[in-house]
Amino acid sequence: DETLQAIQSFRPTKIIIFGTSLLSSKYLKLYPNCIFNLHVGLSQYYRGSSCNFWPIYEFKPDFLGATIHYVEKGIDRGEIVKQDIIELEEEDSEYILMAKTVILGTKLMIDSINKPNTIQPIKEEQNKNGKLYLMKHFTPQAVLKVRHLVTSGSLKQKIASENQHRRQ
Repeated sequence: DETLQAIQSFRPTKIIIFGTSLLSSKYLKLYPNCIFNLHVGLSQYYRGSSCNFWPIYEFKPDFLGATIHYVEKGIDRGEIVKQDIIELEEEDSEYILMAKTVILGTKLMIDSINKPNTIQPIKEEQNKNGKLYLMKHFTPQAVLKVRHLVTSGSLKQKIASENQHRRQ
């Protein structure tokens, strides 16, 4: 309640969130279509936590990107405002790939809030039920699997293959 009162005192027209837990219905009712989420993932494929990690884990680096969407009830739901994928480079480590999603998401968010009249929600919306990952899924074994994909050269080969496919 104290946080909500503090927010209300500013009379915001836009609220931007990143890396938060679910917002209660109090916020959603007071600020419909005013709360934007920066989601480091393609939310119609990956929802929840660490969504810039799971495409690497699943050996799908072409699904690394960022989504800006309005916040609605549920995990990573709401109309998509902007979305894009990162540029893949063969020398990228898992850390660089994950950082690129944050950088891309930041750029998309800045664009979304600086050019509000150009926001045209993506019609694909969030109609796909992306796989939900929670913090409990982010295990040492998952991290070791991704590390092995990098150290074995498998990720580098996959990125080279994806880049060749994109050029065609």
